[in-house]
Amino acid sequence: FPGILLAIAFTAVLGPGLDHVILALCLIGWTGYARLVRGEILALREREFVHAARALGCAPGRVILRHLLPNLLPPLVIQATFGLAAAIVAEGSLSFLGLGVEPPTPSWGSMLNEGRQFLLVAPHLTTYPGLAIMITVIALNLLGAGPDGRSQELLRFGELAWQLRAGGIGFLHHLGQPEIDDEGSASGIHENVRGFQVAMSYALQVRGVNGIAHF
Repeated sequence: FPGILLAIAFTAVLGPGLDHVILALCLIGWTGYARLVRGEILALREREFVHAARALGCAPGRVILRHLLPNLLPPLVIQATFGLAAAIVAEGSLSFLGLGVEPPTPSWGSMLNEGRQFLLVAPHLTTYPGLAIMITVIALNLLGAGPDGRSQELLRFGELAWQLRAGGIGFLHHLGQPEIDDEGSASGIHENVRGFQVAMSYALQVRGVNGIAHF
């Protein structure tokens, strides 16, 4: 269901006004953030660095605060820039239809609505507000698209660090044992050696074939 139609219906029932516009934008905008947070959490909890933190004995609260939330912030910031651009367009549309903020509160949508009757004699009354909306929306979209690759590299680097830490601690623990007296210890060594192998594979992916770090 198009969110802008829901916002139009909401403001048409309650009437124009800044508070009503804010409520309408919140009503149509929160679902995207909820889906993003749920999807990212479901993906992050299966990553290697989360398994490594659990293997080290971290409490669930520490895993959430120290590992899930910091890795959740980059996609949320990116989504916020796109959401802000969409909110500017939605507010401009509502104000253009007379359902947004009321004068004397300035609004680019209201400027477009008031200047269209003078379009032939004074085109600048509509040109400048339209350009302002376009430039602002493009700038916010470019701002949101920039950190995406960087955040993925940082996520892989954090996964590499936790894989090395968990594997190293467990491997050194088993090396300190005088002998391997059961299959459990042998399998433990195998798992930690496997952890080192996985970590080194991430290192090769992050650093590239020429050995120059990209992060």
